[in-house]
Amino acid sequence: MDFQNQSVGRMDVTSALGPAFNRAIQMLFKPFDFLRWLVFGLIILLETCGEGGGNFSNPFSGRSGPGGSGGPSTQEIVDDVNAAIQWVRDNYELVLGIGVPAALLVLLLAILVAWLKARGQMMFIRAVATNETTLRTNWEETAGSSSSLFKYLLALTAIEMVVGWTAIIWVAIIVWRLLQAGSTDIAAYALQTLPIIGVAVVVFVLLGIFASLQRNFVAPIMFRHGLTCTEAWRRFGPIGKANVGPIFVFFVLRFLIGIAGGVLAVVVTLLTCCIGGLPYVHQVIMSPYYVFDRAWSLYALGSLGPDYQVIEEPAPAPEPWGNPSV
Repeated sequence: MDFQNQSVGRMDVTSALGPAFNRAIQMLFKPFDFLRWLVFGLIILLETCGEGGGNFSNPFSGRSGPGGSGGPSTQEIVDDVNAAIQWVRDNYELVLGIGVPAALLVLLLAILVAWLKARGQMMFIRAVATNETTLRTNWEETAGSSSSLFKYLLALTAIEMVVGWTAIIWVAIIVWRLLQAGSTDIAAYALQTLPIIGVAVVVFVLLGIFASLQRNFVAPIMFRHGLTCTEAWRRFGPIGKANVGPIFVFFVLRFLIGIAGGVLAVVVTLLTCCIGGLPYVHQVIMSPYYVFDRAWSLYALGSLGPDYQVIEEPAPAPEPWGNPSV
């Protein structure tokens, strides 16, 4: 099918806020069923797997700052690095024995995270769209779409790793050469490394936008029409071009709402003595926010017309026969 010539409507992202809020209330509070919260918490945990990684500490935190009385000289840093390199050369068998399995473990973890995210993402779409919280059903019914999405997420992860490590190694080589030359000019370090860092940041921002479009609009199209990830991107292409403004507004509002959600999460964590910040516990407690966020993009996509309406609304209750008081 030629998706490029399809008729494209106008996406209404603001009018989708109300129905999304009502959907979250309906699914989690009418009636309140704690078991449903537990199920949603597990699905959300799968979708958010690998997000919010740990903070990287400053490797020089044990030293005084630049210009301090105890700060190391450029030659001392070079000597330390040379000593570390020599130690690696003298113990290369030990380094390989630990480094290769560690690298393989990291690679396997990255593959596992991509697979879990793909399963969780498609399961969450189906759960919110159909109001079905049976784990087995959601797992089985989204197997095909999850497989296609997994390949996409794996490719995205590979690109991120290549870009990230290339930038790190490139910057490290530049810094090492400047150190060997005895340079103490901060401007020289900045001028040679900041362009590389800047390019890497731009690439990661673009990848983030790409991933967000996929999560909020492309994956629902996959679910709605039974398409592969590549086919869904082709179908979304004309939609994205015709709705640049609404999509921009969507992401701005989502960012602001995300700040409010983050503040709420901090408050919940503090009120529960940090228990609410634990993995899975956090997802369970914050289920209303996550369900609202998921439903919002589905309703926004559905505003394009019946062909993109993912959420199955409950049928209206039949009118009673006669007046029961008569």
